[in-house]
Amino acid sequence: MPRVLVRKMKYSDMEQLIELMKSDGDHSLALAPILLYLSKSEDFNHAYIAHVNQTVVGFVFGQIVMGGETLIPMYLYVVENFRGKRIGKKLLSRMEQKSGCTTSQIYYNVSLHDYYAKQNYFAGTGLEVAIKMLAP
Repeated sequence: MPRVLVRKMKYSDMEQLIELMKSDGDHSLALAPILLYLSKSEDFNHAYIAHVNQTVVGFVFGQIVMGGETLIPMYLYVVENFRGKRIGKKLLSRMEQKSGCTTSQIYYNVSLHDYYAKQNYFAGTGLEVAIKMLAP
């Protein structure tokens, strides 16, 4: 597999993200409001993209709450052809490391329970919220 690079999202990435949305019929309805929000935001401090040969293959964004102590990953997306290649893990890890937070709390679809458990989030059997302590 070609080298995957992760970097901060920039406004100039919007065009590729919109094309990504158009090409993914299953997720396009979920991606549309996310991209609309990001396109109106000037704060990309907690948004990262993964790219291969300058082509976006995934992104993550989140917000920091609780006085800067808690990271809330809001959306994680990886192009279907690139899933299972640890790109989501790279995106989450970069955002967690750069956040400066002591805790990360994620709200997720129950079908993703095992995925977030593998990322070291504590995910109980009946929960749809997972929490992870981050190194200071």
